[in-house]
Amino acid sequence: MRMPLHRLLPAMTLAGIALGLVLVALLPSAGAARSAPVAAPVAEGPRPDPHEDEPEVASSRPGLRAPDPGDGAPWAVRRLTLAAQDGDEPARCAQLGRIVDGRLGWIVAGRGFTPAPQRRAGRLAGPCATAERLEEAPAFARIATLADPTTGPARVARTVVWGLAGPDARAVRVEGLAETAVRARLGEGGTYFAVIEGPPADPIGPRVIVETPDGQRSAQTRIELPDELELVEPAGDPRVVMRSPDPAGGPPWGLLAAPAPGGGWCPGAAGRAVGERIGRIDLELGTFSADPLTALLPCRTDRARPTREEPLRITVLRSSVSWEDEAIGEVQLRTLPGRTVLHGTAHPDVESLTLRTPRDVRTLEPSTPGNAFLAVYDGSFPTGTVTATARLTDGTTVTQTVEDTTR
Repeated sequence: MRMPLHRLLPAMTLAGIALGLVLVALLPSAGAARSAPVAAPVAEGPRPDPHEDEPEVASSRPGLRAPDPGDGAPWAVRRLTLAAQDGDEPARCAQLGRIVDGRLGWIVAGRGFTPAPQRRAGRLAGPCATAERLEEAPAFARIATLADPTTGPARVARTVVWGLAGPDARAVRVEGLAETAVRARLGEGGTYFAVIEGPPADPIGPRVIVETPDGQRSAQTRIELPDELELVEPAGDPRVVMRSPDPAGGPPWGLLAAPAPGGGWCPGAAGRAVGERIGRIDLELGTFSADPLTALLPCRTDRARPTREEPLRITVLRSSVSWEDEAIGEVQLRTLPGRTVLHGTAHPDVESLTLRTPRDVRTLEPSTPGNAFLAVYDGSFPTGTVTATARLTDGTTVTQTVEDTTR
């Protein structure tokens, strides 16, 4: 589903868009193990609380639960009230989870069940809002779980939208989750959620509509693009035009592109590829967050295009997250921490390009369509020079030095 540019209404700046855990909005709208030697016991001090930096919970109440669309553990949302700070009104939150043996927690494929913290909000305490804000618009969050986050290609198993609708809510429906609006389950105190199998219909984000005795109120994900960017709407849906394996054997990386008006392709972002979406994989939670901006991929007319004199446009992307840092299951390869991603577009006359780094030499062919290229390395290149040599159709070569502004 391609969304027109007029849907990009002001609400958050481009710099505020992040490939985070969930898309959260609170915006009013217009309408066999080996044996080991036994060691003597060692006295240990108290272990640090992994949730100590998370908000403290003043009280919690059971919310609502529902069966999984498949045959998995039931889903549930618990209503939390956070401890008030500096005299402010305490915020109310909706905590998402799965129910196993009567306990609320989270399930990650390959890792199993982990109970939710009792006195801290936890990472899935999702959308929070004061009573006053809920009178203006519902609070919501969206998350996509992966069927197996350790192997490629990854696949979205479930997509969930949940949040707080306010105590006067009589019904809640969610648009953009499926092809038609989904009626959410509504619980005590206005908690609600809706869950489907597979990825969402709208990659940008949902629209949540709350029906009340006095009418309705709604909220949705919105994006504001900087005025200085010269943008036009693409002529077609973005797609992953090139994929590259992860050095540690995890889900592949991908590069987006979209058809440009008048011909050619608009280059897009690089990231973890799940289906035809690009985004971030959270290993701790086993979830995928698509970048809402790349889902629309407007074309920048102010961006320089490759020429025969400078046939490659190259971007360097660094990620501090290593797939094996929080590995789930078995990692087949030992690699350096972090990732360096070289990606970009090539002039149509480029037949191949050779990347020379302090690590190795790789020769690639640009993608068809899109004339795009992508290479993923483990670790980084703290020293040395990276060059890219393009071979054109007439046999000439052009070598460019890759400027790494991320160092």
